[in-house]
Amino acid sequence: MAPFVASLNSRTEERGSDLKYGSDIEFFLEYGGAPAPAGLILPFQGMLGTDNHGNARGMRDTAEIRTRASADITDIVRDITRALNVLWEHLALTPSKKIRTIPLLFLTGHFHHGRSIGGHVHFSSLWFNQENVLASQRLLSSWAIPFMHQYDSPEQIIQRTRAGYFTSGDAVRIKSEQMGVENFHWEYRQWGSFLISPLYCYTVLALSKLIVMNVLRASTKEEIAALPQGDKFTPESPAKMHDNLLGFKHWTPDLRYLPQAILELESTREEMKERWSADFMELWRDDVPLPTES
Repeated sequence: MAPFVASLNSRTEERGSDLKYGSDIEFFLEYGGAPAPAGLILPFQGMLGTDNHGNARGMRDTAEIRTRASADITDIVRDITRALNVLWEHLALTPSKKIRTIPLLFLTGHFHHGRSIGGHVHFSSLWFNQENVLASQRLLSSWAIPFMHQYDSPEQIIQRTRAGYFTSGDAVRIKSEQMGVENFHWEYRQWGSFLISPLYCYTVLALSKLIVMNVLRASTKEEIAALPQGDKFTPESPAKMHDNLLGFKHWTPDLRYLPQAILELESTREEMKERWSADFMELWRDDVPLPTES
């Protein structure tokens, strides 16, 4: 028997007790109404850097935040806050007069200037296998797609639909690098870039953790099939989304604010639809108050 399988069979703690999370979240820079290549001000590697894809001139267009692996979602939100504030301070010290007179905008969402951006959520645990990864992907998509439709602008929805993102088979990518010793590491890729606000970011990450954690702790296919499905509600029914969340059995302290966050987001839905083309950085300045247990 392979050491990996033997180790799995000998474990006695709760399934998924080693589960960790991370993310890489892309965003665009815009300068004077035109794309500003992120490679002009950011390195390729590091917690705050550029994505792999370049433009025709070889310059990397897309900025990316890469958070550390953690079992606590609030740690990830803190990493994002810290990275964005470091970037802001760096730009504030830039001596260029152009930077001061022509605002550099930070854009999140799905598409800008014909280029797609996304927010990938990473999962790592020794307990993952092909079956529960695919079950996680299906259940995540059943929640993520109507959730995104609820807050996206019509233009973003049209672009995402035309590009096939809502039906794409590339929703899951198995990662070759590891987040922990012997752990199986994969990422969910259907979310758009979710930096529009700290509350929206927390909600996306917490919802992703809640779903995957409950799939991983289900011991049978029947238990997985009985988990609450997100496609039972429409974008016009956040209250039902809130109620469906309560059907999940397993919760951790960093997730207990999630049902309330769903309702709080609803109160700003129309405002958020207008913000996809606006600068998101102002909402992340200084210390972002993190959700507390509710």
